[in-house]
Amino acid sequence: MKVAPSWTFQGFGTCTARAASGKASELIGPPNGDYEIGRNAAAYPLIGTRVCVGRPVCMPATVYNIGPCGPGASNCYAMSVSAAAGRPAPHWDATFQETVSYKSCGELETCGPLNFRTHAWTLHVGDSFTDVPRSQPFYQKIETLLHNGITLGCSPTQFCPGEDVSRGQLATFVARSIARLTAAVPVSGTVGDQPYDCSAGGISLFSDVAPTDAFCKHIHYVASLNVDGGCEPGLFCPDASLTRLQMAAVVAKAIVEPGGDAAVPSVYTDAVTGRFYNCDPGSENFHFTDVPPGDAFCRHASYLWARGVIAGCSPTEFCPAGDVTRAEMAKFLVNAFNFKLYTP
Repeated sequence: MKVAPSWTFQGFGTCTARAASGKASELIGPPNGDYEIGRNAAAYPLIGTRVCVGRPVCMPATVYNIGPCGPGASNCYAMSVSAAAGRPAPHWDATFQETVSYKSCGELETCGPLNFRTHAWTLHVGDSFTDVPRSQPFYQKIETLLHNGITLGCSPTQFCPGEDVSRGQLATFVARSIARLTAAVPVSGTVGDQPYDCSAGGISLFSDVAPTDAFCKHIHYVASLNVDGGCEPGLFCPDASLTRLQMAAVVAKAIVEPGGDAAVPSVYTDAVTGRFYNCDPGSENFHFTDVPPGDAFCRHASYLWARGVIAGCSPTEFCPAGDVTRAEMAKFLVNAFNFKLYTP
């Protein structure tokens, strides 16, 4: 497989473009896997650009970007990962070391000594679930969710992408997404001024969620952050399925927590996407024709659209009553919480 890292260098104090090269080594992973570097050298594009106001005086730049390596596969690393006796781990990652060399050059074309930077990269092997082939539309989203520790699947080898998501499952995934680590979801705390303790002999604030329930701490955590307070007073309805609109409401509140429902704006322009909506009654500036202004969930669906989290079931429709599958949930959460498969 082709492996193509990218780098950003800051503060060289140079305005002259220079090429960089890389070397890869120490490709390793879990036992019983075979790891091989087929091509250990990479050629990177030029660093930065020349910005001059009159030769030989140049305006120094402060940020220089290189990568991904290339152009052309022959300028990038080639590596292979395999296992004759099956996967060594359900979530299979490998790592390798990369050393990049470059020269920092000044305004008068004088260059200093060769510089080196080293980084340990993680490679997610993929093909983690037997029921999620690479042709599955949400393959990358599902792999990203696994890689970030938000889900382990419905079994050690399957994700069950077509199954509907329950309220308890969604609470678990959202709680892990907010905490960024399942172990960071607290076992005890308070919802408002009411204490809870999700351990044997503890206290649950929902009569249909036992303190020893696997979902207990996640359900109470999202309630404590004003994300989902249950289906009615004293009940959470963990086994109930969700519509797309209900999912949108929970996810919208999750990314503005702990502000709760009031923090999801009725009128909003996103600084990144440039998308704008107005869900105030009587407004004509709305996106989804089936979730118009005046609908209690207009701002939730519109907020996720404006943030680039969702696109709808068609260019102008949200299909609010549709069920939410586990595969669709993966897309919602990866986009909402900006999870990455590869990070610096």
